[in-house]
Amino acid sequence: MIGRLDPEYGGFDEDADPATVDAISRERSSQASAELFAYAQEMARERTARPRDDLVTTLLHGEVDGEKLTEMEFNMFVLLLAVAGNETTRNAISGGMLTMFEHPGAWAELVEDRSLLPGAIEEILRIVSPVQYFRRTATRDTEIRGFPVAEGDKVTIWYGAANRDEGGSPTPSASTSGATPTSTSPSGGAAPTTASARRWPGSRCG
Repeated sequence: MIGRLDPEYGGFDEDADPATVDAISRERSSQASAELFAYAQEMARERTARPRDDLVTTLLHGEVDGEKLTEMEFNMFVLLLAVAGNETTRNAISGGMLTMFEHPGAWAELVEDRSLLPGAIEEILRIVSPVQYFRRTATRDTEIRGFPVAEGDKVTIWYGAANRDEGGSPTPSASTSGATPTSTSPSGGAAPTTASARRWPGSRCG
C-alpha cells in the first residue's frame, strides 16, 4: 500500500541503488528491534514495581509449571506480538482490498447488504491467508496423510494450501460471501466458504 519512496516508510530517492536501500533497511530494522526491546524492558521494570490489571503485568507475574518468563522471553514475546499483530492486519487489509478491486460485484453486494460482512471478512482471511506458514518440530514419530514424520523432523503448514484443500470445500479457490465454516482458516481452525450464502464472482486466486 506504500512504497520505499514514502518518507514515512523509507524516504529513498527513486534512483537509489537497490543494494544500498537493502543495507539501510536492514540497519533500520535492527535499530527498530533494539528500540522495541528497550521499550519492553522499560515496561517490565515499571510493571514489576507497580503492577496493573493489564497484559504486561499478567505476562510478568504469570507462571507455568512454577516458572515465569525470563527477561529475554518477555522481550521476544513483545517483539512477536508487534510483528504478528501488524503483519496479519496489513496483509488481510491489502489482500482484501485487492480482492474487492478485482471483483467489484462482490464489493457491491457488501455495500448493499452489510449482514454479509462477517462472513466476507472470514472468507478474505481464507483466500488471502495473511499468515504464510508456520514451522514446528515433531515431538514423536507420527504420520500425516500417509507420509511418515520422525521425531525431530521439521514440519511446516502452508496456510494458502490448507485454505484451498479440496477436502474442506468443493470449490476451494472460489471467493464467497458466506458464513458457514467448512474449511481451514489462517489460524488452523474452521473458516467460512460456501453453503447457503451468495457466491462472489470468481476469485483472484482461482
